[in-house]
Amino acid sequence: MKRTSQRRVRIAKAVTLSGCLAGVGMLGAAPPGSISNEGRTGGSPIAYAGNGCPLPPCTIDFEGACPDQGEICGAIFAGGSGCVIDGLPFCYSSGLFSYRVDPDAPASISLLGDLVALDVFFANVVGSSGQMRFFNADKIEIGTPMDTNGECDEFMPKIQSRVFDEPVRFIEVSATGGQVYIDDFSINPRFEPPLGDLDGDCVVGVKDLLILLGAWGPCPKKGDCPADLDKSGDVGVKDLLILLGNWG
Repeated sequence: MKRTSQRRVRIAKAVTLSGCLAGVGMLGAAPPGSISNEGRTGGSPIAYAGNGCPLPPCTIDFEGACPDQGEICGAIFAGGSGCVIDGLPFCYSSGLFSYRVDPDAPASISLLGDLVALDVFFANVVGSSGQMRFFNADKIEIGTPMDTNGECDEFMPKIQSRVFDEPVRFIEVSATGGQVYIDDFSINPRFEPPLGDLDGDCVVGVKDLLILLGAWGPCPKKGDCPADLDKSGDVGVKDLLILLGNWG
């Protein structure tokens, strides 16, 4: 009976601590590892076939801050010829700027999270062609390359779409015979579930706290022990602090 009473005291203290932290704004904190959604156009997240938490679609239109100067939408562009106005109105899908890639200036795009799906304006001019190639975190190529689909110095090419069967982390863009253009680069990223998300809803909250408290004590000898966040073999104060540190 004494041990049961002590456990109830611990649970009461933990719930009180949780309420105090929620009162200072932790419930509104962004999940760790989430991707910046600057420039987000809205819309519904796309479900990912594997594990992970989807984020709203985010579009880079290359107006204002050019992504080769930093991260936008969780993407970092390197190489290429940067954001340009070439006086070819069909070579950008919206606004006045597009991202140009030349034969001697290929581009690399690194993603801070796993890319789930891509919509992109990817166009060539007369006599040129371009390719996007997709790679996972181990730099192993995924699927087939995406080719440019229209001569934007003569007409407006259509947006292309691609949904990936496995996460993409890197994109290589090359041009042959002349320049190619990227615009309205719209991605559907995901992030790894935060540590402490025990119910799989991509948020650390009250339900996760209750699961952890319900598992308090030594882990079972057989089976999983997901509430043992520090992998110590039991669920205790350190696991509680990890969960509360990732609240939101």
